[in-house]
Amino acid sequence: PSERLLQILENLTSDPNNMVYIITGRSEEQMTEFVGHVKGLGIACEHGFYCRHPNQIEFTTSLYNIDPESLAWIEMVKPILEHVTSRTPGSFTEVKNSSLVFHYRNADPDYGEWSANELKLHLEMSFNSQPLEIIRGRNKVIEIRPQSVSKGACTRKLIEKGDYSFIFCCGDDNTDESMFEEVERH
Repeated sequence: PSERLLQILENLTSDPNNMVYIITGRSEEQMTEFVGHVKGLGIACEHGFYCRHPNQIEFTTSLYNIDPESLAWIEMVKPILEHVTSRTPGSFTEVKNSSLVFHYRNADPDYGEWSANELKLHLEMSFNSQPLEIIRGRNKVIEIRPQSVSKGACTRKLIEKGDYSFIFCCGDDNTDESMFEEVERH
């Protein structure tokens, strides 16, 4: 992140009346590196699967009560993504603790789109009984994550934990839409 963004976050979190969270699809490792040093900042990673509340050190999965068995699909889906990645030059597979992501923004535009469409269709047909969700992001990604985990579900749980007079929410991806819907409900 830019110095300007870090300064804005530090200004927002320095006011004791503000409760500031970043809800992201990125991993806890990435977010710890990027903004982990900002005092008073709440960070929800992997769409809220992991959360570090303001002034806490450790990330927890306390927002969700997820049985580890419900993540068994990851080991079944991973080889499929790796196969598609091996056949799509410029693409790569990102393995997170609670999700998998096929990135194709650096692939040939037409072939990358075709591969992503085929992958999404194959996964939807093959894993329709599994507790997972297959999301196509704006940034040329296909993300596969637990069905109950989303930025919207995370937002709802965070809102329920507090008493807020004002909520400001922003984002730039399809995965942010559920977050906006939750804020509108409150």
